[in-house]
Amino acid sequence: MARRVCGGLECLAACARGGVTVTLKGSTVSGNTAGLFCGGISNDGTLTLSDSTVSGNAASGSGGGIFNTATLTLRDSTVTGNSAGEDGGGIFNDGTATLSDSTVSGNAASGSGGGIFNDLGATATLRDSTVTGNTPDNCSPLGSVAGCSG
Repeated sequence: MARRVCGGLECLAACARGGVTVTLKGSTVSGNTAGLFCGGISNDGTLTLSDSTVSGNAASGSGGGIFNTATLTLRDSTVTGNSAGEDGGGIFNDGTATLSDSTVSGNAASGSGGGIFNDLGATATLRDSTVTGNTPDNCSPLGSVAGCSG
């Protein structure tokens, strides 16, 4: 049996490659734990979450809720109650992330980016979305996510 890196939907890392698009609609990804990165979802393809919730996931490394290295779109979705031992309690973004009418709240990271950690060269866009109540901060590095404060 292969050792799993991610706690939840690790298959997205393998399945969403080479131009393949994965869409989760009306779904919940919850209660997963990872010994490394991506407690809930790992994405290195094109992933869309619509009317979905990512909650209660944990990673000892980065990306408690979502670990994104490619293209991530959240629509009318919630990322809440996730935790990371390093950066990105809710979302660790090392690609392109677009959040529309979505909420990132109540997540925690031991490092920075309790809500969203936007890695160097990554792009995160908020459209009518809120990132609030995350620990130790909402978005990191400061100013890397337009429309997100602290």
